[in-house]
Amino acid sequence: GGNTMNILELVDGLQCGDDKFAYGCLKELEKMSSETNDVYNFMDKFIEMFSDSNSYVRTRGLRLFAVNSKWDTEGKTEAVLDAYFEHITDEKPTVARQCIQYLKFISNAKPELNQQIENALNNADFSKYRDNMSPLLCKDREQILNKIR
Repeated sequence: GGNTMNILELVDGLQCGDDKFAYGCLKELEKMSSETNDVYNFMDKFIEMFSDSNSYVRTRGLRLFAVNSKWDTEGKTEAVLDAYFEHITDEKPTVARQCIQYLKFISNAKPELNQQIENALNNADFSKYRDNMSPLLCKDREQILNKIR
């Protein structure tokens, strides 16, 4: 279409210091990911972003990985699922929440992974988070578990 920015530019934008701009790139890439597998070509990049020191960048990587799992025929999702699961208890609760919420995309794409997802969620210990975050994470977890059971 008449996209002024190509996928490469959008992916580069995910690590832009301007969070508002980077978020715009994320939303555009998520929209494209729901329609086409073009963004899937950057899966390795999204996986790399999991371990970024910037929590916003981690979130963007986790989200794009999850929404592109439906295009994955190469087993990339399975191969790095444990690395994704680590962020269920990310040091930043906001990252953890989105990581958990986006598990629904992985579950939808690959129902055969539901048992692993369920185990990872059940094993997650949210007690390390501040009192006001812990119940939110538990609620996020319950929503995903109810969806996949």
